[in-house]
Amino acid sequence: MPWERRILVGILALAAAFRLSGVDLGWFLFDQARDALAALEIAEGKSLPLVGPVAQGLYALGPLYYYLIALPLWFSKDPSASVFFISLLNLTSVYLAYRLGQEFFGPTVGLVGAALYAVFPTAVISSHALWNPGLVPCFTVVFFYCLYHFLVRQRPWGLVGAMVALGCLLQVHLSGLTLLLVLALAASLYRPSFPWIHALTGCVLLLFLFSSYVVFEAKRDFQAFPDALRFFRQQGKVTVDEAQLDMVWEALKVPFTISTEMGKSLYEGVSRVFFKSVLRVELALFLGGLLWLPIVSLRQWQRTRELPRNYALLILWIVVPILALTQKREALFWYYFDLLYPAQFLVIGVVVDETLQAIGRWGFSTPLKRASYSLVALVVGLMVFSHATFVSSLHRDVIKTGTLRLPTAINLRFPEPNWAIREPGSIEFMALRYKRDLTAAILAKFPMDEVTFLQNVHGSAFEDILEDKGFFFQVFARQGATTHDEAHLAVVREQDWSGGGEGTFGNIGPFWLLKYRPAVRYTSWQYTREPRPQWFTPGEDGSSWTPVRLPARVIPDRSKYVQTHLFYWGTFPMYYRGWI
Repeated sequence: MPWERRILVGILALAAAFRLSGVDLGWFLFDQARDALAALEIAEGKSLPLVGPVAQGLYALGPLYYYLIALPLWFSKDPSASVFFISLLNLTSVYLAYRLGQEFFGPTVGLVGAALYAVFPTAVISSHALWNPGLVPCFTVVFFYCLYHFLVRQRPWGLVGAMVALGCLLQVHLSGLTLLLVLALAASLYRPSFPWIHALTGCVLLLFLFSSYVVFEAKRDFQAFPDALRFFRQQGKVTVDEAQLDMVWEALKVPFTISTEMGKSLYEGVSRVFFKSVLRVELALFLGGLLWLPIVSLRQWQRTRELPRNYALLILWIVVPILALTQKREALFWYYFDLLYPAQFLVIGVVVDETLQAIGRWGFSTPLKRASYSLVALVVGLMVFSHATFVSSLHRDVIKTGTLRLPTAINLRFPEPNWAIREPGSIEFMALRYKRDLTAAILAKFPMDEVTFLQNVHGSAFEDILEDKGFFFQVFARQGATTHDEAHLAVVREQDWSGGGEGTFGNIGPFWLLKYRPAVRYTSWQYTREPRPQWFTPGEDGSSWTPVRLPARVIPDRSKYVQTHLFYWGTFPMYYRGWI
């Protein structure tokens, strides 16, 4: 087996080890519950939706994402099966990153780009959640692989592949609109011979992809167009403080800084300094390459009056989305820039390749050349090792604590006050694994209806605030199960409780389950607006008072994409009484 193929096999094995393991250690929140419920209804034959997730501006995306994640749910109702499928598709983007680099830049660029992308923390983290951005890198790299073949190799089929990949991407996430601009700019720059037959084929396939969406819009008089216009008008009214250049800089560096913030809880001392240093070197190589590519392109243009198409497309891949997406004046999240993967690592691969070629041209002695080659290989190896170590440590930390911590830096711009985003620090989410396993364990031992479940089970896995909207209850509940047991169940994190004691009936990972009689008698509580004097005495007649449902939880409406408010202040005083 040639050395190149051996290295590629090792890279793909490494990528598979990190992308296909720990798929149930990601978050499962509001959007994930919506998507899982929609996909489960497809898998069970209860629904065939014409559209997909709700998106800002346009009423909804196309339904492709829902149907893709529904495929694994035919075999298992566990949403981690759909996450595994997303990770598997994401894994193919690592191989295509190699093919793209190898065919259009050289084997070194392909291997270095694929190796760095295989274990890059934010790319791996993004592939471990049930959400549409997890599919963005796959369709993006297919789009550029086909576009390179069309514009650089003059292969007509590349246009068909690029159009279909772009159509899929637009159904997955609206950030793909920026690649439509890339296609238009690249075509105007190089003016390739236009293969009408292939273009017509691509249009037919696009029409098929969006046929259900067109039917949906026709039923509501194509409301998407005024919705989009209203969205852009609202964009112009939003006031933001960040300068455009600042946002461009944030967008360029955000993939290399988020994991640094997450690593605060994983690394201490030398390890943390080492990890941050490696990321800074990687960012410097990326930025250096981004400056170097235009210089090389301009030099060739001066000699031949033609820009090198492979370099120019790589520049467009990065620059156009960055400039376009940072124009967005409302919330700007880190995953909007997932469509840059794996361009950053191909740029670094170009820098490494140019460095190796320069070493070969310089008049170094053989030992010095070998030492220089080894140093370059060591730098690349340290970057891969650092990323792999970080992802492994992150998996262990989530298994140990039961929660995944994401830094508030995930939001580059948020013009409205928001406690979860604007306050510096991190946000904790219970991992999908523990939400699933805790719900299954409780319902297996204590079958109950959903109202009882919401009122008598306490713990962060069962809140209706940015949580699973009762998805796992629906999956694990026994038909017709009910209970009149007044006992309550508590889910307690191991780090907050010593364990043992009466009522304990087991643990799920770092969470303990306790059955107990609460000090608060929830069923005794009542309220009124106008109490009589001495209303607080034990013998007071409470027949005119209204019973209070405590805890104040209601069954979530799974059919609506509505988030439960964090709090609501009333406009008049209320009086409560009950036993503690």
